[in-house]
Amino acid sequence: MSLIILLTVRVRKEIKVVKLYEGTEILKKGLFNSFEKLSEIMIPETLKEIESESINNCLKLERLILPDSIQTMHKKSITKCQSLRKIKCKQELLKYI
Repeated sequence: MSLIILLTVRVRKEIKVVKLYEGTEILKKGLFNSFEKLSEIMIPETLKEIESESINNCLKLERLILPDSIQTMHKKSITKCQSLRKIKCKQELLKYI
């Protein structure tokens, strides 16, 4: 069990780009936690909800495009992403970032 967890942590630290499948509707809390080299997340138009701390401590994430399909976004859904400089989304979602 601990070997699987160790491998998962190692892989997570090396991922640079993630493309979510069309049909993805929710980003769960902690889904993108401490992806140290992640620079891009491609989010489909099917996404409807982003839970709090879904994108957390992604140090290299520079920009994020959130589709207009998002209906619910929890407070602090994107946190501790120091390199994040550009977010494109509906105006009403900005208060949750």
